[in-house]
Parts: sequence; structure tokens; C-alpha cells
Amino acid sequence: MLTGANKLDLASHAIPGNKELDLSGNPGVMDVSGDFVDWYLLTHLEELVLANCGVTSRQLKCFAGCPPPSLKKLDLSGNRGVLDVSSGDFVDWHLLEHLEELILANCAVTAVQMESLMELLPGSTALLDLGSESRDATPSDALEAAGFTGHHQSGRWQRPVQHSARIAESRAGPAGCLIA
Repeated sequence: MLTGANKLDLASHAIPGNKELDLSGNPGVMDVSGDFVDWYLLTHLEELVLANCGVTSRQLKCFAGCPPPSLKKLDLSGNRGVLDVSSGDFVDWHLLEHLEELILANCAVTAVQMESLMELLPGSTALLDLGSESRDATPSDALEAAGFTGHHQSGRWQRPVQHSARIAESRAGPAGCLIA
């Protein structure tokens, strides 16, 4: 289990060349209140697994504000409420401009959250995995309007890759992301 300073070391310095990082099962791994996490320093990171880590919408917003620039796959499975926008913590998914796959299995995504996500998800995202538990509650209208086609049984939705017209601003000089 990762705690305190070694979470920051891991994120910022320990593995700058790795393409994959699995932090699943580490509750609180994103809870670095008052500290800066320089995720953008992991320039080669393409796949990040944060399954069952208790990631909140506020932590996700912070992460998405300074993400690893090469991130293609983000697994947030088992983080119920990670898309909760009731607190006003809207994630700017467009900063994850290379994201190809987003996994939200067992995240209890609501129809309202899905509609918001579809408006903000970058065009590069071609695969959205909501898991099989979402098959009865999947807001397929929002998914289909965003160009996704899928299988209600598997919870996997796909669309042709689009290139977002909204490209992220330059990341030059971010000092990190502060979680208050």
C-alpha cells in the first residue's frame, strides 16, 4: 500500500519511463491533500489503472488538469461516484487529448453523468467500458448521440476515433496540481 510521500515520489520521480502503471487497490492513492502531484512528468505513461482506489470527482478533476501527456488508457473501475458533479467538480476531459480507452466499470455512472461525460470526452476516445453491471442503467441515448455503438450485455461501447476540434492548451510550465 502506498502512503504519504512515497505516493508523490512514485507519481513524480520513481518511474518516469514506464508506459504502464497499476495502482489498483490503493485506497487514498490520489489523496494528497495540500501536496503537488506532477503527473505530467510521466511523459511516457500510456496506461494508468486506478481501480478500487476511492478516487473522487475532485481528485479526478485535479488529475485531468495536469495529466500524463501520452495517456491512452485510464481505468477507474470500482470508484463509485468518481463522476459525481454535484459538487461542481467538472472534469475537463479535453486535456486528456490522447485518451483512447476509458474504463468505468462498477462506477455507478448515472444518466446525467453520462450525458455530461459525452459532452466533454475527447474525440480520441474510441472505447468506453461501463462494465456489465451497467447494462440496465446505461443511458444509451447519450452514448449513441456521441457516436458510440455498443453491447448492453458487456457494457463496452465503441466509436470511430475522431480528432477533437478542441486541442488542449500548451502544458508548458505547470507546477502540478494542488488538491486543497
